[in-house]
Amino acid sequence: MKRLVRGVNLKFCPKCGKLMIPRREKDKIVLICPQCKNTIEVTHSVEVGYRVKHEVEEEKRTKMAIVTGTERKLTEEERQLLEDYYKVFLETYMEAEETSSEEGSE
Repeated sequence: MKRLVRGVNLKFCPKCGKLMIPRREKDKIVLICPQCKNTIEVTHSVEVGYRVKHEVEEEKRTKMAIVTGTERKLTEEERQLLEDYYKVFLETYMEAEETSSEEGSE
Protein backbone atom coordinates (compact mmCIF):
# COMPACT_ATOMS: atom_id res chain seq x y z
CA MET A 1 0.00 0.00 0.00
CA LYS A 2 1.36 3.46 -0.97
CA ARG A 3 0.25 6.92 0.04
CA LEU A 4 1.52 10.24 -1.19
CA VAL A 5 2.17 12.78 1.59
CA ARG A 6 3.60 16.17 0.57
CA GLY A 7 5.30 14.71 -2.48
CA VAL A 8 6.87 11.73 -0.64
CA ASN A 9 5.90 8.13 -1.30
CA LEU A 10 5.25 6.32 1.96
CA LYS A 11 4.86 2.56 2.08
CA PHE A 12 2.62 0.86 4.57
CA CYS A 13 2.83 -2.80 5.58
CA PRO A 14 0.53 -4.96 3.44
CA LYS A 15 -0.06 -7.30 6.43
CA CYS A 16 -0.85 -4.92 9.32
CA GLY A 17 -1.04 -1.43 7.78
CA LYS A 18 1.75 0.21 9.85
CA LEU A 19 4.21 2.63 8.26
CA MET A 20 7.30 0.84 6.94
CA ILE A 21 10.61 2.13 8.33
CA PRO A 22 13.84 2.14 6.27
CA ARG A 23 16.83 0.15 7.56
CA ARG A 24 20.24 -0.40 6.03
CA GLU A 25 21.14 -4.09 5.73
CA LYS A 26 24.57 -4.79 4.25
CA ASP A 27 24.75 -2.61 1.12
CA LYS A 28 21.02 -2.20 0.47
CA ILE A 29 18.08 -0.51 2.12
CA VAL A 30 14.95 -2.43 3.11
CA LEU A 31 11.66 -1.28 4.59
CA ILE A 32 10.71 -3.06 7.81
CA CYS A 33 7.37 -3.03 9.59
CA PRO A 34 7.96 -2.15 13.26
CA GLN A 35 5.00 -4.29 14.37
CA CYS A 36 5.05 -7.54 12.36
CA LYS A 37 8.70 -7.32 11.10
CA ASN A 38 7.61 -7.81 7.47
CA THR A 39 10.39 -6.63 5.10
CA ILE A 40 10.29 -5.20 1.59
CA GLU A 41 13.36 -4.50 -0.54
CA VAL A 42 13.50 -0.83 -1.55
CA THR A 43 13.49 0.24 -5.18
CA HIS A 44 15.30 3.41 -6.24
CA SER A 45 12.06 5.42 -6.59
CA VAL A 46 11.07 4.68 -2.99
CA GLU A 47 14.63 5.19 -1.70
CA VAL A 48 14.58 8.82 -2.86
CA GLY A 49 11.62 9.61 -0.55
CA TYR A 50 13.04 7.93 2.55
CA ARG A 51 15.94 9.18 4.65
CA VAL A 52 17.66 7.24 7.41
CA LYS A 53 18.31 9.54 10.38
CA HIS A 54 20.42 8.84 13.43
CA GLU A 55 20.02 10.59 16.76
CA VAL A 56 23.27 12.04 18.07
CA GLU A 57 23.70 12.45 21.80
CA GLU A 58 23.80 16.06 22.95
CA GLU A 59 27.26 15.63 24.45
CA LYS A 60 28.63 14.72 21.02
CA ARG A 61 26.93 17.51 19.08
CA THR A 62 27.48 20.36 21.54
CA LYS A 63 30.96 21.73 21.93
CA MET A 64 31.81 24.74 24.00
CA ALA A 65 35.01 26.72 24.05
CA ILE A 66 36.00 28.23 27.36
CA VAL A 67 38.14 31.30 26.97
CA THR A 68 39.92 32.84 29.90
CA GLY A 69 41.70 36.15 29.81
CA THR A 70 43.26 38.69 32.05
CA GLU A 71 42.46 42.36 32.22
CA ARG A 72 45.44 44.43 31.24
CA LYS A 73 45.99 47.82 32.84
CA LEU A 74 47.19 50.68 30.66
CA THR A 75 50.53 52.23 31.43
CA GLU A 76 50.65 55.96 32.09
CA GLU A 77 52.26 56.51 28.68
CA GLU A 78 49.49 54.55 26.88
CA ARG A 79 46.82 56.44 28.80
CA GLN A 80 48.39 59.79 27.81
CA LEU A 81 48.54 58.71 24.13
CA LEU A 82 44.87 57.72 24.17
CA GLU A 83 43.95 61.04 25.73
CA ASP A 84 45.88 62.93 23.03
CA TYR A 85 44.25 60.87 20.25
CA TYR A 86 40.83 61.56 21.72
CA LYS A 87 41.47 65.33 21.89
CA VAL A 88 42.63 65.36 18.23
CA PHE A 89 39.56 63.34 17.25
CA LEU A 90 37.19 65.75 19.03
CA GLU A 91 38.85 68.79 17.45
CA THR A 92 38.65 67.24 13.96
CA TYR A 93 35.05 66.20 14.53
CA MET A 94 34.01 69.67 15.72
CA GLU A 95 35.72 71.30 12.71
CA ALA A 96 33.92 68.92 10.36
CA GLU A 97 30.59 69.69 12.05
CA GLU A 98 31.15 73.44 11.75
CA THR A 99 32.13 73.10 8.09
CA SER A 100 29.07 71.00 7.24
CA SER A 101 26.70 73.36 9.08
CA GLU A 102 28.18 76.38 7.23
CA GLU A 103 27.76 74.62 3.86
CA GLY A 104 24.20 73.65 4.75
CA SER A 105 23.19 77.25 5.55
CA GLU A 106 24.42 78.61 2.20
